[in-house]
Amino acid sequence: MPHAFWTSDETSEIVTLTPSAEQRRACHDHGVAGERIWVGLVRVHLKVGDTEVLATSVLDEERLPTRLFA
Repeated sequence: MPHAFWTSDETSEIVTLTPSAEQRRACHDHGVAGERIWVGLVRVHLKVGDTEVLATSVLDEERLPTRLFA
């Protein structure tokens, strides 16, 4: 669950986003898949002191390590 990641100290996590019935109908009406998707969440600490959480389609930590997002 994305909210659990936001409140944790983890630097990255893969989460599943599942569309609601209404969202699936909207996807169907627009001719796109309304299936669940997996995204990688990455916590990035910026030099100015802020923290961002980014969502990415790259799920392979070896291919694109979290440290490279900063």
